[in-house]
Amino acid sequence: ARIRGPEAQVQQHLRSLSGVSDVHLAAEASAGKPDGVGRYEVRCSEPEETAELIFRAASQNGWTLRELKAEQASLEDIFLKLTTRE
Repeated sequence: ARIRGPEAQVQQHLRSLSGVSDVHLAAEASAGKPDGVGRYEVRCSEPEETAELIFRAASQNGWTLRELKAEQASLEDIFLKLTTRE
């Protein structure tokens, strides 16, 4: 999801949504601007339901939702996550 809004508030709210297991702000996000556009990777169990919750959260909080798309992890992504340490 690409959302224009205060990063800390957006991340905290996305993490609180039902079914969300993790939220990661992409490195090229808003470069430290408090109301810049951030790209958030949201891991969840129900993508369609979570998309509706993200849309509703953006609307209710006055954030601009710039992009919302579902992506599935490839087997390679899953393997790398399981076999590498951060």
